[in-house]
Amino acid sequence: MKDFGLVASILVRILVAFIGCTHLFAQLFFADFNPMATAVGLGAFAVAGLTGLPVKRSAFLTRIGIYGGCIALLGTAGGIYVHYAYYDTPGNYYAWFITVPFAAGSVFLMVAAWRGHTLR
Repeated sequence: MKDFGLVASILVRILVAFIGCTHLFAQLFFADFNPMATAVGLGAFAVAGLTGLPVKRSAFLTRIGIYGGCIALLGTAGGIYVHYAYYDTPGNYYAWFITVPFAAGSVFLMVAAWRGHTLR
């Protein structure tokens, strides 16, 4: 059962890092700077990369990863607000199929780091 948690943690980290990467590179592709998308991308890299480190002295980095996850979730919430406040037209639905797994994965990694689980 412990191996399942390790595999799930690695897959969630890959998912969160990939979605963060798409938020950052979409800005380059469309040549449009968006501070909320930047917060989501950088926060995703922080939560995917810094939480769960097996190093004994990584409590500081784990806290930074948890704060990065909070920033990523706040950036996601801001993006949802902007979409529904300014771009809400019939047929223009928000990408919930990407947002929900990203938010759930970020929360999963933050809770696992807060409880002290590490990658071994």
